[in-house]
This record gives sequence, C-alpha cells and structure tokens, in this order.
Amino acid sequence: MGLPPLIERFLEYKYKTEHRSKSTIKEYSIDLALFCRWLAVEKGLYPLPAHNEQNFHLAVAKINPSVITDEHLLSVTPKDIEAYFTDFISTRPRQKRGDSYHADARKLASLKSFYNYLVHVLNLLPRSPVSITRREPPKRELVYLDVDSANKLLQTILESSSPYKIRDYAIVMTFLHTGLRVSELASVKISNIIESCDGRFLRIIGKGNKEREIPLSEPCYQAIKRYLEVRPHDKVHPKDRDILFISRLNKKFTTRALENLVQKYVQMAGLPSNITPHKLRHSFATILRDSGAKLEELQHLLGHDNIATTRIYTHVNRRHMAAVISRNPIGKH
Repeated sequence: MGLPPLIERFLEYKYKTEHRSKSTIKEYSIDLALFCRWLAVEKGLYPLPAHNEQNFHLAVAKINPSVITDEHLLSVTPKDIEAYFTDFISTRPRQKRGDSYHADARKLASLKSFYNYLVHVLNLLPRSPVSITRREPPKRELVYLDVDSANKLLQTILESSSPYKIRDYAIVMTFLHTGLRVSELASVKISNIIESCDGRFLRIIGKGNKEREIPLSEPCYQAIKRYLEVRPHDKVHPKDRDILFISRLNKKFTTRALENLVQKYVQMAGLPSNITPHKLRHSFATILRDSGAKLEELQHLLGHDNIATTRIYTHVNRRHMAAVISRNPIGKH
C-alpha cells in the first residue's frame, strides 16, 4: 500500500522523532490511508459503481491511496473533513456494536495529528482544516478485578501444573502491582530493577519514550526474585539477555503471547473472559484509587500524559460505597 509522500514523512517523524510505537504508526497509516481513499472519490480520481451504501464502502476500500498527491492533501478544507465524517465514516458498516465512538475518535485524532504536523512542523499550512470536535463518549462500566478475584487468579497460577508457574505468577503479580501496559511489561529489563535507600523501583520506558519509576511492593519484588532464581539465564537469546520475562522459546515475550498467558489463567480461575492484561492495569489503578491514592499519583504510575485520561478511575465502586454506608452509626443500638 503506497501513501502520499507527506503522509510517509509524517509517519517517519512520529516514529523517529516522537518515538511512537510501531502499533501506533500502523494505526496512523490505516486511518490516513482510508481518508486518502475517500478523498480520491471526492476529487473524482476513481470511478465508483452506482451509489449503494454497502457497495460504496467496499469499492472505496479497494482504492489505492497513492492516487492522492501532496497537493490534494494540502487543499483539504474544513467542509471536506466534515463531509468525510458525516457522509462516509458515520455510514460505514460496523464490526461490532459499540465500536463507533472509539473507532471514529481515533480516525479524527489521526487526521488532527497529521494536519497539526503540516501546520506546526512543516509550516505548509496557516491552519489545520480539522476543526470538528468529538462527541461525548458513551458511558462504559470499567472492567477490573476486585481484590478477592485478583487473589483467586494468583492462587490459580500457583496451584496449576504448569512448569512455568513461578514465571507466570511473577508476570501476573507484576501486572497487578505496577499497572504496566502489556508492551511495557514485555520490555522490562533486569537492569530496570533499582534498589536504593528509598526502596526498590522499576524503571519503565513508556509511550513516547518517556521514563517513569514505579515502586516495587514487597510481594511483587519477592515474586520476581523467586522467578530470577529459576530463569534460564544461559539459554536466553543473546539480544534478550537483559529482558526480565522470557518465553518458553527463551526469548522476549510478544504482547500476544502475554495476552494468551493471562487469558489461560483467567479461564482456569473461572473469571470473566474479558479480563486481559489491560484489565489488570485497570484493576491496579482501581484498587489503589479505592485505597486512597490521589489522581496525580495514579497519573504518574500509569504513565498518562493527561490527567483527564486518569479520571476514568473516579468511577463509583458500588461495593466500596455500600461498605462506607454500612459504617453509618445512626440508629444502631
């Protein structure tokens, strides 16, 4: 799939200068390619069948985005952007219920980022044509494990017959005690474990190549320490020698392999099947929030650029609220 030169430059800038992850670059590429395909129709560069909503979207998907030139991209107006979302994106077939807001919001964010690059980095435009704003997201209940369920998951790992249960216990314990993203946990190095007079910490290189330090709790540290005693140090692939968690292939875990590992034990524990490494991150944040952690502290621990992202953890925990209400002494004799 070819892309216009300006988009290729944008993707390279995001990857090499802003250190965005490969998955983020892929998302930008997919979103901007779709916009180019639609733009090709708007500019009359591609013949389409008689307008039928389903056929229209299928036909657009087959267009080569490279037919769009840099000049086409620079001539886009706010009306074009409005039409793209109103007439095309909002009418496209949905993969599943509930995906509209988040998928559309990402496409809008990709376009905003691209045109901000043209305005502020390359100085090719006086202003961005992307002026529309997102609608409010639907209210979704946050999925996470409570303390009892988290302990059940850990106990299930310890009681399993897996020859890797010491490693797997340390992995899940680290998810639950640090709130790491799955990509961050896959990349943690042994040399990232820091011991100082202030305690033990895990140094993390997160999104945008930003560094943060997360305190290591005693249970988490002991789980990692026990794993290091059985870790196959001599068998590890040379380039992964410093990687903390090693797969059965004696190399760094892929994010997919870590997701599968968590899913295996979630099923064994009889917990909801939608519990993923990211839901373990939610569990970490929710349990800390219910224990009195401040939003600013959670923001640092989770590596959020914007505290608005962290505010999802201000949701009401009904069980916690019921416990608070039960302590009301009025009328108790």
